[in-house]
Amino acid sequence: MKKEDILKLFPIETERLRLRVATLDDNRLIQDAKEAVDGDILRLWMSWSNDEGMSMLGTVNYLNMVSSPQNKRNIALLAVDKLTGEHVLSTGLDAEDDDFQVIATGWWLGHGHEGKGLAYEGMRGLLDMMSLNTDCQKMTAAYYEGNQRSKSLMHRLGFQHVNTTHKTHRCHLDGEMMDEYEYKLEIRK
Repeated sequence: MKKEDILKLFPIETERLRLRVATLDDNRLIQDAKEAVDGDILRLWMSWSNDEGMSMLGTVNYLNMVSSPQNKRNIALLAVDKLTGEHVLSTGLDAEDDDFQVIATGWWLGHGHEGKGLAYEGMRGLLDMMSLNTDCQKMTAAYYEGNQRSKSLMHRLGFQHVNTTHKTHRCHLDGEMMDEYEYKLEIRK
């Protein structure tokens, strides 16, 4: 299934969230959400959280890159609260191939949304949609050493640990080298 076909499957509605494709018009919504989260948390866990990634320029550059007609393998997604329109979750799909059969994903929550099951709800909705409506065979995700919330969510979603790469990621917060824990989810049809 091609990117343009997957884009037609959005938005996804869950009980509390509307998961939709992020556009350049969302740059302020996403940037405000990044700035509202304790920056140390994002810099600790997110691979993109260097100085540029944390800036408005980084947000705009990312949204421009994923929405480019030449980009056939990446989709930026965000989940907003259905009642308030507030940013809750940012995620995405990064395909290894043009047919989206193997996809990497990840996520981060906006400030004040932790511990409410919203990451599970949004990611469960995304996984269910991909499983039921696409040719996706496998999804992958990873977290860095110490990120117990991501580890717990991966287990709740059914991901299985496949590999640990030692001291592979330089933390943007303190420069320490961190282990990366890689997970996969086989999608059964």
